[in-house]
Amino acid sequence: MWRRFGGYLDRREAKKRIDQGEIFAFVEQKLRNEVKVPSNRWHRHTDFSYLKTLVDTATSRAKYATNNAEPLVVAEAWLEALILQAPQAALAQVQMDKHKHSYHNREARVLELIDFNDAYVQAVLALPPTHLHAYNEDLKRLIDWFCKRVGAWPFTVEQFEAITHGLSREIAVYNAVRTAGYDVEMTNRTDDAFGIDMYITDRVTGRRVSVDTKTNSAFHYRLIELLREGRLNDADLDLAERKGYAAVINGHADEKVRVVLWRIDHGTLGSIIDFAFEHPDKLIDELAEIIKEYGEV
Repeated sequence: MWRRFGGYLDRREAKKRIDQGEIFAFVEQKLRNEVKVPSNRWHRHTDFSYLKTLVDTATSRAKYATNNAEPLVVAEAWLEALILQAPQAALAQVQMDKHKHSYHNREARVLELIDFNDAYVQAVLALPPTHLHAYNEDLKRLIDWFCKRVGAWPFTVEQFEAITHGLSREIAVYNAVRTAGYDVEMTNRTDDAFGIDMYITDRVTGRRVSVDTKTNSAFHYRLIELLREGRLNDADLDLAERKGYAAVINGHADEKVRVVLWRIDHGTLGSIIDFAFEHPDKLIDELAEIIKEYGEV
């Protein structure tokens, strides 16, 4: 175990290089050494299965670091795992965009994107606030470089902004809730499939809720879908629009889960700066009402 992880987790060396603001540069150099340049990289590829072993190793290293290393080392490990997944995730996004409706590999593509999103979230959560300025800009540059290196189409600006905007909102909610004294846990891939972004628990009462954060428009359209499906009535929809949240049952048979749809209103919360809302107070007030109404012990 020491041979496998010891050198990588040398705390003094990691602290030295990261304190110099070189986390992205270090990961880039590491990938230069680990990933060979394809001989025909100028031709765009659609098969990145050869990266899977490196992805699995990097993810295992990141999970090990999460429980055994300092936060900056954890962030570095997750960032490497994230970049290695970028070519396949970008390809999956292209396929998802081209096939708006079902196709035979849709579930696999969705899971690839979820794994990419998980690595993104874990990397950000491990970093201190002082390392979050211009994080997405630096990340996009590193992803573009790696995709070019292996002959992959990178995310477009629009695709990348859509992904990171949604994830930045989730992380901003996580940070605000945690700062307010609640226990909060980001979901794993299985729970994400139920539409759950995170679990939030009131430390005093022990009551817990499963929440799915939505933008204003996404919240409204989701309510309309639920109305059409007969899972909400007009009165439910009107009440949800006024309160900013509503509970629904997701799943089937024995796998049913109650999930609270939660509207994250940037009009009152302000912009997200370095993964934090400008004015999080209203968010916390709403959370108290949500837990009071829907929290389960």
